[in-house]
Amino acid sequence: MISLNGISKSYGSKELFADLNFRIEAGDRIGMIGPNGVGKTTISRIISGDEEADCGEVSRPRGCRIGYLSQDVKTFRDQRLTDFITGGRPDLVDAHRELERLECLVTEHHDQETQLEYAHALDRFQQLGGYSAEAEAARILSGLGFREGDYGRMLHTFSGGWIMRAALARLLFQKPDLLILDEPTNHLDLPALAWLEGFLTTWGGAYLVISHDRTFLNTMVDRIIELEGGGLNEYPGGYDDYVELKERQLQLLEAKRKNQEQRITQVQRFIDKYRAQKMRARQAGSRKKMLELLEKEKVDIPSRPKRVHFSFPQPERSGTPALALHGIAKAYGEIEVYRGMEFTVARGDRVALVGPNGAGKSTLLKIAAGVLKHDAGTRKLGHNVKVHYYAQHQLESLDPSRTPLQEMMALPDWDKISWLRSLLGALLLGPKEIETRIADLSGGEKAKLALAKMLVNPANVILLDEPTNHLDPQAREVLEDALAAFGGSLVFISHDRTFINRIANRVVEVVAGRLSNNIGNYDDYIFAAEKRGTTAAATVVSTSTPAQIAGPTTKAAERKANAESTEDRKQRKRREAQLRTEKKQATGKLRKEIKSCEEKIAATEKKLDEIHLAFADPATSREKIAELGREEKAVKAFLEDLYRQWESISTELEEVERRFAQNGD
Repeated sequence: MISLNGISKSYGSKELFADLNFRIEAGDRIGMIGPNGVGKTTISRIISGDEEADCGEVSRPRGCRIGYLSQDVKTFRDQRLTDFITGGRPDLVDAHRELERLECLVTEHHDQETQLEYAHALDRFQQLGGYSAEAEAARILSGLGFREGDYGRMLHTFSGGWIMRAALARLLFQKPDLLILDEPTNHLDLPALAWLEGFLTTWGGAYLVISHDRTFLNTMVDRIIELEGGGLNEYPGGYDDYVELKERQLQLLEAKRKNQEQRITQVQRFIDKYRAQKMRARQAGSRKKMLELLEKEKVDIPSRPKRVHFSFPQPERSGTPALALHGIAKAYGEIEVYRGMEFTVARGDRVALVGPNGAGKSTLLKIAAGVLKHDAGTRKLGHNVKVHYYAQHQLESLDPSRTPLQEMMALPDWDKISWLRSLLGALLLGPKEIETRIADLSGGEKAKLALAKMLVNPANVILLDEPTNHLDPQAREVLEDALAAFGGSLVFISHDRTFINRIANRVVEVVAGRLSNNIGNYDDYIFAAEKRGTTAAATVVSTSTPAQIAGPTTKAAERKANAESTEDRKQRKRREAQLRTEKKQATGKLRKEIKSCEEKIAATEKKLDEIHLAFADPATSREKIAELGREEKAVKAFLEDLYRQWESISTELEEVERRFAQNGD
């Protein structure tokens, strides 16, 4: 459908990428990943036509419609929300205007020509789906968390995050042939994210998603494009498949490189030993040519992803409970958020707050942090408790004229430059970034710096509001590792399900000012909801009123729900057992072929080593060297063929495993 051939792009002296080639086919589900600043957004803009490449060609079929969701909130002409959404289809807007014009004419003129023209306009409007357009727009808006009362509001009355949702709704309504989404999950809560995943599952076109959300990439894409070091690599499957396959390929390359270096060392040893001897000088000279060939054939080993382990300085031990809110009431004008709310955090608790936007999660976190005054109730801290609060707006408090290192050194009582450099490096801010003005950093780099400032002197109670926003997967993993080893208490809001699963030991669901406690991580919370025969608030956007949400069900309805859920579980178990059997049969043969191939590779590499040892033996005659040369050429060709077989079978195995994973294994 769309192809990029030899694409290169630079900004000043900084080259982002060079000579990139890849294709997007109809129906593709692609995830694009890579560290901040490598050019993911730039490639998206080049594909969409919003930016030109320095060289190379972008081929787009005539009539191909591309929808692009940028990370930046654009300035739109102020209009009603629903008009903005339906305005994404100019053909539909024009057809509607033409129909309205002809409706007026038909009432004034009764001639056959006007009536025929009106009939054609009506037919075109129906074919474009005009009569279902408003219902479709409402379905998308509702799925993304908008309430019915929002539909008539003017666009400028929404916050930046909600305008981003509106822009996403407009794109989904357009139904382009290719949908490009740049970090779409950053502005979505868990219910809206779950809805978007369901919507994209039935999407008829292709989509390319730039995302740091590992769960989203595992669920929603079947191909990963990685930008790294100015180049591009493609991997089949989701994010976990990419990590595993990349590691396998790297291990194979490292083994091959090690074997090559051993050969080079053997030949070099022979040259060094005999080049000064007249009797062996000629043989040493021939080995030099062999050495040049071996050096030329050395494989390049990509650098492994930087993996830094960082541990917080452990805080002082607090009392328990570490934090308690009793009888909390909070209202914004006539809107009541909480009334009589109870919330307690024990020492060592790791609490994730989940629920739809507007339910009161951030309000709860601010009250717990002491930065928002409550109307009634008490906030009590345990003995020796110190609280740190991280919110996204803290990025705005950074001094844009400073460098990250200067910003850190400005903190009170901190003059250990080497330790501060280590902390920034742990969050993957390298030597170049820490000497760059904050104004010139990316959003992800600023988020890392804001986190680093908080972590210099960690408190024993840390409150985090969306700490993973803008962080790439590597930085998220570093933060996860550090928080997993943290000895204090945590309360956090996040829509990163992988992050919640790694960190949380308790999930508190917040819906309409009511708190529901669930022991375990995110998966445990979802499983418990399914077991109860209910729907987790973090997976569905509720359009019910607070009374409806809290309202009890009848005993008959409960028995019916329980009976249905029991039968569903039985069917699921039968299906899972069947899938496991089918998977074992499908993958067993491939695994045996891989094992056989690896054994052949090891034996062939050993044979090649023996040939090179014979090459290096001073007693080897010229005739034997010639024979060994022919044998080496044949063995090398056979080894390369084995490598290709291994890669082909491994890719096939990955595809089979991915297919079974999508079917519920």
